[in-house]
Amino acid sequence: MERIDNIEEQNNEEMDYRSLDDREYLIKMYGFTLEELEGMDIEWLNQKAHFRDSGMSVERVREWVDADKPYASDTYKDTYLFLTAQPNIDIPQGTKVKKIGFYYNPGTFVQRSVFDIENKVFYVDDDIEHQLDEDLSAVVDEYNIYDWNTENLSRKLGSTGSYGWKLVFVAEDEHKYVYEGFTQDGSAIPDGYTELSNKLIDIIKSR
Repeated sequence: MERIDNIEEQNNEEMDYRSLDDREYLIKMYGFTLEELEGMDIEWLNQKAHFRDSGMSVERVREWVDADKPYASDTYKDTYLFLTAQPNIDIPQGTKVKKIGFYYNPGTFVQRSVFDIENKVFYVDDDIEHQLDEDLSAVVDEYNIYDWNTENLSRKLGSTGSYGWKLVFVAEDEHKYVYEGFTQDGSAIPDGYTELSNKLIDIIKSR
């Protein structure tokens, strides 16, 4: 029983690490400080180094960071950084969210948006604030997101699909719940996703 409990505890801890955005991950897993990462385009760095998936040593990750410091981006938007969190545990029914991040790639362009429910503003691909008139805090129950599968089935099946999306829901306790999909024929889209994405796109168009 103790061994099972330990395995479950390790699995839960791993899921918690996946809910960290890339900067939080580097701080918690590799011991960096905020000052060391200041100005770094961390998402771009991870695309090059794949430090979340490769199990790199601390020394190797620090080599990557030091090597790329001359190319640090002072235009990277912290607003969108939480979108780098990875799929983790299912969001509980009844969860109220305070922020939503939406990565949308219908095959012709890529768009990132953030809906800050607490401050009633939203952003689309830049740091310009737009007024958010919709209360999106109850979307988990409204669109049955608690029933969505965090695993991307189309990737497991080897799809070369052209429709990609990612949704990150930040709960009131700051935990990030992440869902994503990538499909060609729409078969991997969960119930309620189309309705929610259409709602978010309509808000974006209203700016």
